[in-house]
Amino acid sequence: MTDNLLGWIAAAVVIGAIALAAQAVALLFLQRSVRQMQERLVALTPRVENALARVETTLAGAEKAVAESRVDIKVVTAKASELLDMANAQMATVDARVAKLDRFIDDTTERAKVQVDRVESLVDETVGRARHTVGFLNDTVTRPIREVNAVSSGLRAAIGALFSRRPATARTGHSDQPAEETVTHSS
Repeated sequence: MTDNLLGWIAAAVVIGAIALAAQAVALLFLQRSVRQMQERLVALTPRVENALARVETTLAGAEKAVAESRVDIKVVTAKASELLDMANAQMATVDARVAKLDRFIDDTTERAKVQVDRVESLVDETVGRARHTVGFLNDTVTRPIREVNAVSSGLRAAIGALFSRRPATARTGHSDQPAEETVTHSS
């Protein structure tokens, strides 16, 4: 019974450990994905800044020829807006993933705490049952066996004393040797 219960406890601990390991691996993959997105944004930022610098240069030159190049100014402005929209969309995606990762970590931590509490409770209950079982066995098995052994030893000693061939003085003494051997022969 105890081995079976210990087996269940061990299985629960192993399952909990596997779940924690799987969650850790998932966290690593999420972290890697967030880092890749961050690296893309970092790589995109100089390009956006360069594009903005070019737009600013173009706008400065366009002020001189506003009447002649209004169409060109609108095209450049649209491209700059697209780049800014792309950058804002990337930032929104990164923010959403970071928030999702935070929720995932919080949920995972809470689940791990619940599992640890369950395992601890199960271990405490098992130890209590084991102590109760040992006490029960001592009271119901070991003590009666000792009593039977004591009664049996007493009966053997009584029967041995009744049927032994030793003289009465030797039986009452404390010597383990027969009376004939204790008497010295003089020739």
